[in-house]
Amino acid sequence: MANLEVNLDRLTSDTILRAAALRLDRAAKTTIYRAWANYLEGEIVSAFAAERAPNGQAWDALKPATVRRKRNRKTSPRSKNKILQDTGTLIA
Repeated sequence: MANLEVNLDRLTSDTILRAAALRLDRAAKTTIYRAWANYLEGEIVSAFAAERAPNGQAWDALKPATVRRKRNRKTSPRSKNKILQDTGTLIA
């Protein structure tokens, strides 16, 4: 079994400041990454709702064979003619 002993008297103010700066850096990055992830999630949800790429370009229309196949499947009536939406697992 290993023993660890920390003597606070030996810590310099420089060491304490460095540790505090590292904690602050990690907290700031976490906040920034979380905000960025939320933004990207919103963009993806909006793209699915509008059936458009993030740059605004509309997705290609469903091919007639796909429309026929989806019409014959037991899918949600809301997703029958939706692009990239069939069972709901891609957007869920």
